[in-house]
Formats: sequence, C-alpha cells, structure tokens
Amino acid sequence: MTIPDPAAQPPGAMPRSGMRWGVRPWLLALGCAVLAVAVVWAILTPSARDRAVAVLMAGAGIALAMWARRWRHRLAVDATGLTVTGWSGPQHIPWHQVRRIDEVAHTRLGTRSALLHIDLVDDTLLVFSATELGTRTDDVAAALHEWFPGPR
Repeated sequence: MTIPDPAAQPPGAMPRSGMRWGVRPWLLALGCAVLAVAVVWAILTPSARDRAVAVLMAGAGIALAMWARRWRHRLAVDATGLTVTGWSGPQHIPWHQVRRIDEVAHTRLGTRSALLHIDLVDDTLLVFSATELGTRTDDVAAALHEWFPGPR
C-alpha cells in the first residue's frame, strides 16, 4: 500500500482517510498455484507414496491461500484507532488504549529483521512482520506515528 507524502499536508494535520496494510496478493496466488500443482500431481502419479505427498502439499497450499485471504487487511488505521484482523476476525483498538508504537530491528549474522511493536495499555503487545504488513515495518511505523496522538 502506498503511504501518503507527509509533506503534502500541513504540519501536525492528521491524514484525511484511513490506511490499510496486509499480506501481498501474490501469496494468495502462490497458495492457489501450490494447490493446483498438488491436485494435478495426485491425479497423474501412479505411486501411493507420491499421492500422499501431493495431499500434504495440497493442504499446505490451502493453508497458505486461506491465511493470505484472511489477512488481506491485517492492520488498518483511521482517526478512531487501529483495526487488527486475526483468526477470530477484526478487532478495533481505540487510540486511548495504545501506549506506544515502535519499530524494533535486529541484525544478526549480517541479516536484518524488523518488527512493528504496538504496546497497549493493558500490557498486550501486538507484533507485526513485514510479511504480514506487505511493506517495510519502518514505513508502517512512520505512517502510524502520523495518526497516533501519544508519545513517540
């Protein structure tokens, strides 16, 4: 998702419309492709062992496609707060329940990993990866800070 240019708005002004982040659409396509290959393999193979592997592969394709479809909009933000979509459905979190928003990055053995942490007043910690959000976590953190009225 494209993040609006903060310079295009007056300083201190809240963005006009909400924003959403979620898994990239190609993950859904990948899950469907894995499923299709597994079904064709299961039909064409004469071996029972290969058929069993194809069934497991089809299950993995279904799971990936369901996950990508369910979390198409994993995190959304607007003037009232955050909306987080999980397995049980969307949950709205008002801004007064958010304590802090941080991007936490670590480098180990030359590989950088970054996570977005949203700390809630009730000591719940919401953690999002770049895969879940479909973009870099620092970009999402910067966009959330434009909306979040609390401490940086």
